[in-house]
Amino acid sequence: MNRPRLFHLSALSLTLSFLTAWCIAAESTKTATRPSSSKHITADMLTKSKGRLVVNVTKPGSVEFDAEGGTIDASQVIVRSSRGDKPLTALLGELPEKAAASLKSGKLRLGTAKSLRTPQRKPRGLPGGAVAFTCSPGRCDCHGDDDCNDMFGSGVCGDIAACWTTGGGVDCACLRY
Repeated sequence: MNRPRLFHLSALSLTLSFLTAWCIAAESTKTATRPSSSKHITADMLTKSKGRLVVNVTKPGSVEFDAEGGTIDASQVIVRSSRGDKPLTALLGELPEKAAASLKSGKLRLGTAKSLRTPQRKPRGLPGGAVAFTCSPGRCDCHGDDDCNDMFGSGVCGDIAACWTTGGGVDCACLRY
């Protein structure tokens, strides 16, 4: 009679071990497949890539170009937005000169206005409803986190937004189309 009891205990122990291993494996798989919300691109990565690099700004998240290790070659990058593919060099022509300069010695982030907005901050505006960003028919510009969050949350931006640092804080712009 002792043998069946021992068999049941061994079967129960084996089942519990299997379930524990399965839960651990399922949790590690879940963590490993979680999508990244930001892509980091360096000059070295562009040099090692074969052909042009296509960055997709239609999906949530942003793409950060980091030129601290060397100049980013904008001619090697295509930006995919909901309006189609566009060379990064052409896109930079629509942004302030400082954005292009950040590819030599700073950082440039591309994404949608929603992706670049700091989530914990809400648009604050200024007394009397004034805003601290400027817009032209094709583009809006801002300086500093608060003003840029106001701009990104105001609804004036189109599909593509960019932020950059070149030593004097953060500046951002968004294209209005």
